[in-house]
Amino acid sequence: MAQLFESAAMSASFQMIVDHYETAVSLQERIVTRARQVGLATKSDDEFLEHLNAALERVRQSLARADQRN
Repeated sequence: MAQLFESAAMSASFQMIVDHYETAVSLQERIVTRARQVGLATKSDDEFLEHLNAALERVRQSLARADQRN
């Protein structure tokens, strides 16, 4: 029972981290979108955004797997 509680607490903490990361990625997307609008975006901005989105997807998948185990 204690292990289940610890897993639930860990999952809640992990979810909070994912939520914050999603917010950070969203903000970065807005920054890059605005930079594109004014002609200041670079290829590295797009690559960095792709990297962030790929990492976010991996984190979401990990969270989903953790939720399935609990």
